[in-house]
Amino acid sequence: MEDRINKIEDQKYDDEDARNYRKKIAKITFAFNNAEVIEMLSKRGALIKKEKWDDLDKINIEIAEKIKDQDLLDQLQTPCSVFITWETEEALQRALTWSEDPDKPQMSILGQDIDV
Repeated sequence: MEDRINKIEDQKYDDEDARNYRKKIAKITFAFNNAEVIEMLSKRGALIKKEKWDDLDKINIEIAEKIKDQDLLDQLQTPCSVFITWETEEALQRALTWSEDPDKPQMSILGQDIDV
């Protein structure tokens, strides 16, 4: 992705000294479709806080059954979004320019097309 961004025309967001430096990704964060599991764990935490041990046993069983589902495990391990933090405003603007050009091929991460 950095290679592609570095080939895009300069957007003039960097000062003169920084224009010759390679544009780099500072951080990539993946988001996962795990709301269901997080909700169950939050309920579990609330039960522990309130010392409702009988209800805790029930939700522990529910969680244990849920995580045996291979489809759910696959879903939990597959990113549904990716957030990219660029080192400079110039790099960000180039990425945004990329998404506006229908003639450029789509970017991909982990073999999946992504929207910029």
